[in-house]
Amino acid sequence: MVDKSFDFAKESEKMASDSVHYQKMMDEYLYYRQYLSAGKERYSDYELERSRAFNIRNKAFKNYDKLLVDFETNFIKNGGKVVWACNADEAVESIVNILNENDLKNIVKSKDYVINEIDLYNVLIDKGFNVEDIDINEYLLKLAADRVDLNLINYDNKTSDDVSQILSKKFKKDFADDAPLLLKYISDILKDKISVSDTIITGADFLVSDNGSVVIGENEGYIIESLSQANVHIIIAGIEKVIPSWNDLSVLLPLSKIYDDAIDNCSSMISIINNNSDYGKKHKLYLVLLDNGRSEVFAEEKQKTVLTCLHCGACQKVCPITNIISKSLYENSNYGPVGTVLIPLINKSEDYSHYCNLCTSCGQCEDVCPINISLRDLIFCNRLKFTKKESIFTKDGLLYYFISNRLKNRKNMDKGGYKMKNKELRLLLGKTWGVKREIPVFAENSFSQYWKKLNGLEK
Repeated sequence: MVDKSFDFAKESEKMASDSVHYQKMMDEYLYYRQYLSAGKERYSDYELERSRAFNIRNKAFKNYDKLLVDFETNFIKNGGKVVWACNADEAVESIVNILNENDLKNIVKSKDYVINEIDLYNVLIDKGFNVEDIDINEYLLKLAADRVDLNLINYDNKTSDDVSQILSKKFKKDFADDAPLLLKYISDILKDKISVSDTIITGADFLVSDNGSVVIGENEGYIIESLSQANVHIIIAGIEKVIPSWNDLSVLLPLSKIYDDAIDNCSSMISIINNNSDYGKKHKLYLVLLDNGRSEVFAEEKQKTVLTCLHCGACQKVCPITNIISKSLYENSNYGPVGTVLIPLINKSEDYSHYCNLCTSCGQCEDVCPINISLRDLIFCNRLKFTKKESIFTKDGLLYYFISNRLKNRKNMDKGGYKMKNKELRLLLGKTWGVKREIPVFAENSFSQYWKKLNGLEK
C-alpha cells in the first residue's frame, strides 16, 4: 500500500518552501481579508441569516431521499431526463453515453467542483471529444499546462505578467502586460469556442424539490451565452444540492454569493432552468445526480453538516494551511477546510487519514462561513474517528493519545512533572513538527501548582 501521507508531507514541504508561491498567496489572502466585512454589512442581522440558512439545509437532510424523488418527478415534468450515478465511474459512463447517443463532439464546460471530482475533462479528452473551458480560470490553467495546479488553484494568484507570458507561449506572439486587454483577448477566444459548441456541461448551485428547478450561478456570463447556443445541456450535481422549496432561495442564494460580490464588485448572474421548452424543440436537458460517497456521509451524526456547504469559497481563501501548501495537493476538488472533513469520509481509507491534521484550529473558516458550519469541530470529530479506528498514522496517533490522556483530569495533567512532559513532546514532535519549528516547552510549575502557591494551599 502506498503511503499517501509521506508523499503529501513531502510535497507540502516543497510548496511551503516556495517563496514566490507564498508571497502571491499571501497577497491574495490579505486582499481578500480587506473585503470580507463588505459582504456581511449587507445584512441588518447577519448571524440570524446564517442560522436560517443552516436550519434550512439541515432540515432538508432529514428527508433528502423524499426531496430527491420529488425533484426528479418535477424535473421530468419540466422536460428533462435524470440519470442516477452511485459513483464517479457511473457518472462519467452516463455522460459519455449521452454524448455518443446524440452524436455530440464539441463540448464547452463550466467550472464546478463536481465536474472536477469525477475528472470528467481528462476522461472526455482521452475518448476523443473536443472539450473547452468557458471559465477564464480553467482556460488559463490548461493553456499553461500547469498540471500541479490544474483545475484547483485560483488564477487570482497569477499576475497579469504571468497571464501575458502564458498567452505569448501558446499563441507565439507578444502580449502586453495589460490586464483589461488580456481579458478582452481571452473573452473573444471563449466566445468563438461557444459559437461552435453543440453541448454545454455545467454543475448546479441548487436543486429545488417542489418545482424541479435547477439554479446555476456565474460571474462571467458565458454559461448563459452557451445555453443559447448548445442543443444539449448536461448538468452534474451532488445529491446534497437538493433544497425543499423555491422560497428557500431567498436566503441561500444571496449567502452563496456574498463574498463574490464583495471581491468582484459585481452581481453574480443566475440561470434558473425550470422549463426545457424555453430553449426550443431541439434542445435536450439531462441531469446526472451523483452520490459518490455522499449518502454515507449523511449517515454520520455530526460530520454530515459539512454537506450543507454553499461552496462560496470563503473558508478556502482564509485557511492558512490551504494557502501555504496550495490547493493542488488535495486529492479532491473539495479542497480547504471542507475537503479536510470530506475527503477522509468519502474515501473511507487510512490512505487519507493525514487530512485530519490539516487544521490549526485558528477558526477563520468558521468566522467567514455564511452558513455557520462548525468546521473545527468536524475536523476534530474526524481525528477522533480515525484515531479510534487506529487508521491514523502512528506518530499522530501517539500524539493524540498523549494529549487526550493528559487532559482527562488534573492528576494526569500534572503526572511526571514538566521534564517528563517536555521529553514526551520532543519524542513525538522532534522529527516532524519540530524540524523547522521550536517545540513548545512546559513551564516548570503547572497551573495547579501555581494556584496552590498563590493561595497558600501548598502542604
